[in-house]
Amino acid sequence: MKALNRITIELFEQDARLVFLLLCLVQTLVMVIQQEFILVDEVYYNTYGEQLAMERIDELIAFGEEWAWVNFALVPLFVVLQAFLITVCLNVGTLFFNYDIGFKALFKMVLKAMIVFVFASLLMTFIQWQVIEVSTFQDLQNANFMSALWFFDQETLPVWLSYPISLISVYEIAFWVLLAAGVSYLLKQSFSESINFVASTYGVGLTVWILLIIFLQISVS
Repeated sequence: MKALNRITIELFEQDARLVFLLLCLVQTLVMVIQQEFILVDEVYYNTYGEQLAMERIDELIAFGEEWAWVNFALVPLFVVLQAFLITVCLNVGTLFFNYDIGFKALFKMVLKAMIVFVFASLLMTFIQWQVIEVSTFQDLQNANFMSALWFFDQETLPVWLSYPISLISVYEIAFWVLLAAGVSYLLKQSFSESINFVASTYGVGLTVWILLIIFLQISVS
């Protein structure tokens, strides 16, 4: 337990700018590997071969390659946006819990807690690249062994249930733990108090987000 505490303290004492840079670099690396080695042309043909004409699939692949730079350019924005939304949830909670933590301190802590997604992305990408055979986009979802989605037959599972079930995962639980550890680090309070704060703030925000995604999926289906 002392070793774990020491690791979390060292994490939250790191420069937030370096952590942000690491998050962006790893996400960019993952996207490059997926584009160049995992989501090859055959994956598109196998996925859409029975739905679209070959010419249309070729256009889809060409469009993705032409505008791939946009995805890379937006990586820092997505990282900041994700951290910002999570921080907003926590910051609103400080008003109800009467916690004296500034938005800036919370934002830096959230960025550092997001380091868990670095390891998750690298591990999942390695498995998709070197361990399993990805022949369709569905294979990517089927390879998500770190989430509860692994235990369901995704061909019979309603589409709107896939996203919330996928969030019941090892890395999401680890993220909650790091958020609570970060709150404990900032406030010098017990972990149990901090995890209750995270559940009451980030947990509520995540639930609202899930309901919004479900609503959109049902609306367009």
